[in-house]
Amino acid sequence: MKAERKQEKRQLLKLVKGKTKKEKRMNLLISIITFCGLLFIIFPFLLVLMNSFKTNNEISFNLLQLPEQLHFENYTRAAGLMNYGRALRNTFIVTFVGCAELVLFGSMTGYWLTRYRDKLNRFLYLLFIGAMALPFQATMIPFVKVMNNMGLTGNLAGVCLSYLGMCAPVTVVL
Repeated sequence: MKAERKQEKRQLLKLVKGKTKKEKRMNLLISIITFCGLLFIIFPFLLVLMNSFKTNNEISFNLLQLPEQLHFENYTRAAGLMNYGRALRNTFIVTFVGCAELVLFGSMTGYWLTRYRDKLNRFLYLLFIGAMALPFQATMIPFVKVMNNMGLTGNLAGVCLSYLGMCAPVTVVL
């Protein structure tokens, strides 16, 4: 009983005093390592952002130097070369149609597989689970070949259909 009281007193004193010197040093070391890791990760992004405001000559002369003047021509040139309106429209179409078909077909299939228990549904359920276990990298090349053979590459219908095919197992199981 006395040992328990002593231990409780030690814990209370530790809470009141705060951390020991060893714990403070360890926390400082962890903070320094984390900060270095943060710099390692963020540096390439900052470099790209900084160089986006330079001319080509400034970039080729010194990659790490700050720009002498802010040049926004790179952004206007990129906006002129890219068709952002069309890309945004395509993104919205694929997202809306893909999510709608996944919710509609995935929920109906999942409902059917859970409500009606028979051998075929059990087999189909295991097939969906197996499809989730396959990594995308293993199916990527055959998938693209099948899509090419069916003529579904280069159009939005093919993208929406492939989105349904690749995400259906997860949706059905969820």
